[in-house]
Amino acid sequence: MGAINLARAKTIALKFFEQYNSSVTFKSASLEKEFWIITVEIGLINKQTRQVLIDKYTGNIQSYNSTTDVR
Repeated sequence: MGAINLARAKTIALKFFEQYNSSVTFKSASLEKEFWIITVEIGLINKQTRQVLIDKYTGNIQSYNSTTDVR
């Protein structure tokens, strides 16, 4: 099985966050060793930045976190 590309990693991250958030905007992505790190912004008024770590071979989400508030 080959590695997943940026488009697939972005789709996985957006679908994951859209389950619980009405407004999700893609911000950035980077590939670090064996993981895609996808950063999104959630919320309309109280915006927050979240990141998700996705395995580049399986597409499985390894972890996610809330980073900082966006003002």
